[in-house]
Parts: sequence; C-alpha cells; structure tokens
Amino acid sequence: MRSILIASLLFNFVFIAYLMNENSTLTPSVNAGPVPAAGENGDVDGDSNRNLGDVLYLLNYLFRGGPAPVEISCPDATPIALPQTGQNACFNDLGEEVLCNNSEFPGQDAFYRAGCGGSDRFVDNEDGTITDTCTGLMWTATTQDANGDLMFTFEDMVTWKEALKFCEDRDLAGHTDWRLPNRRELESLAEFTDNNNGVNNRFSLVAPHLYWSSTTDITSPGSAWFVEFGQGGSFVDSTTKFATFHVLCVRTAN
Repeated sequence: MRSILIASLLFNFVFIAYLMNENSTLTPSVNAGPVPAAGENGDVDGDSNRNLGDVLYLLNYLFRGGPAPVEISCPDATPIALPQTGQNACFNDLGEEVLCNNSEFPGQDAFYRAGCGGSDRFVDNEDGTITDTCTGLMWTATTQDANGDLMFTFEDMVTWKEALKFCEDRDLAGHTDWRLPNRRELESLAEFTDNNNGVNNRFSLVAPHLYWSSTTDITSPGSAWFVEFGQGGSFVDSTTKFATFHVLCVRTAN
C-alpha cells in the first residue's frame, strides 16, 4: 500500500510538471544546443523525446518490474593540450646546465616537454601561411606589410584599431576570414629557447618586435594586450590602443 501511495504521489508531481511545460519534447529552441541522443537528459525510454512516456516507463520499471531505463552513453573526452614551450635543456639554480634527470632539480619543463607539438608542429604551406598542427590555427607567415609598400619596416606599425581592420580585410591564400589573434593565441607562438627570435624559425620577418592582440585590458579598456617576441621567449603587457605595433593575422584552419 505504501509503495502504491509513493508511486501515485510521484506520478502526480511529475504529471503536473509536465503539464506546466507542454514543450518538453526535444524540439530545439533558438538557444538550445544539439538535440540529445537517445538515452540522454531524461530520455528514459530511449525514443529521443522527453515526455510523459518517460515517467510511465520509469514507474513501470520501479514498481512493476518493467524494462530498465536505456543506458546513457557518454562520449569519450578529447584531451586538449597546451603547446610545448620548446625548451630542451635543464638548469640548476646558478644557471648551469644539468642533466634533465638530475635528482637535485627534478621535474623541469625540458624533462617532461609537456604539451602538443614538437619539431613538426608548424607546417609551411608555401603560400604565405603557416599551419599550427597543435592549436589548429593558420597564421600569416610574416609580419604584415600594413602600409602596402612591399617592405617590412617600422612604418608597418599601426594602432590597435588599424590592426583589427587590417586583418579583417585581409585576403590571403584564398582565405578572407583572417582576424587579429587574441592574447592567448598570440602567446601560443612563443618558444622559450635561446636560438631564435621567440617564435619558430618557419616564421620569417618576425623579429624581436611588439605585436597587437585583439584582447582589451578589461581593467583599463582604453588599453589592449600585446606580445613582444624576443630572444628566449616573449613578454606580455598592455598599453593604450593608440600605440603602434606590428601585426600578425590568424584564422582557424579548415
């Protein structure tokens, strides 16, 4: 008797909730994500709908020995890694190089070389673009000739507004969806080694200079973040948007 009463109360509660939301089937709305597959998000009977049938199905299973709810299958998580820094040597606290398996200074960056990438991370497409197989981004292979004089000089340094517009209007290698990289994207190019200009040697004319990101400094909205590539890595800071820096453009590789 008690189980029947509990079942009745549960049924009435869920039935009222159902009546209050007549659109409880899996009909996508403007803000909805992908339609769940069978067995997900309350679809107890596996018919790709969330409705009163799921309630009856569950009650039948709980109190009458009916079939069990359809098992929910979760997709395997795809691991996401940060880019490697490029370091391959280890050091002690005096700056002297040591073996990377040295027990006195264990666990250094060059020992684990954590992250995606490696020697074949960047692919030169030989059309003025470079694809980063680690991040899935495509970059302009050189510092951009912002003033259009076919030369790379300090005259190509532009304001933040001009940098944004330049990349948005870029037409290169058959692609017109170029944009100014955000701060994290721009920083992903940095290589913290002592034998380059702070970026992979496949990038030409990218020297120790300052480059705009599209990211505003939220604590000072009149400023934007920039990255300075140089010997041994990069330097990140923000400054007024009227300053003039160089430009690299990026797009998501197809």
